[in-house]
Amino acid sequence: MTPGQYNLQKYFWDHTENASDTFKLRRLIEYASFPDLIKLPFDFVKTNLNGIDISRLRTSQTRIRFIGRMKGVIDDCRTWDDAVFKIAGIK
Repeated sequence: MTPGQYNLQKYFWDHTENASDTFKLRRLIEYASFPDLIKLPFDFVKTNLNGIDISRLRTSQTRIRFIGRMKGVIDDCRTWDDAVFKIAGIK
């Protein structure tokens, strides 16, 4: 995934667009607006989320809790909808 692919270049102001995908996901989790975050391809998130230590994220506690819950269900999900519904206890 390239940041420009989804109009997310603004989150890579320091020319880190050539970094690893795990780094890119971490950066987006820390700084992206929630609408931008859920624009990411779910497969990209699913592939890279387990490589991120959520205790080291520089973001709100609400987002850290959301990402922690995502980590708990993401392996059993195929889409953002599946994951959010599982987190909410709907599925």
